[in-house]
Amino acid sequence: MKNRSQGFTLLEIMMVLLLLGVVTRLVVAAMPESKTAQPLEQLQDSARWAWEQAQLEARIWRLQLHSDRWQLSTLTGDEAGEKGPLPGTVWHPVVGALAQGTIKNGELRLRGAAAHALPATLWFLPDGDMTLAEIEFHSAEGEVHQLALNPASLSATLPL
Repeated sequence: MKNRSQGFTLLEIMMVLLLLGVVTRLVVAAMPESKTAQPLEQLQDSARWAWEQAQLEARIWRLQLHSDRWQLSTLTGDEAGEKGPLPGTVWHPVVGALAQGTIKNGELRLRGAAAHALPATLWFLPDGDMTLAEIEFHSAEGEVHQLALNPASLSATLPL
């Protein structure tokens, strides 16, 4: 009778490591995206979405911008809601991941002549026109990041 040694072969160990790698990759891919993304990136994504939706739906959208948050709304012909700028129209808050945001560890400010004008309202019109804005994020650590919101910055191709 042949004496067989106890233990695992190199092939068995490599297969276990491969399977652990695959399982780890699946777990990492299933985890929710980090919420530590820059506030200006989230704000730009919200503004891009509102700008695109205004054109797709042929409806006026607005972005209400405060120093610590923002909210998207759309103008409708319903009867209930915040009174709109046109007769028979009301503003309805939009619901969804891009519809609002909260600023933590800092504050938003407008640049230029309207630097102290927060809260402010940015409009997105069905023809692609919009209110232009230059926004700064002042972090709690003292860093200042800038964002220009205009049709060119919103229509820029996103990197893959």
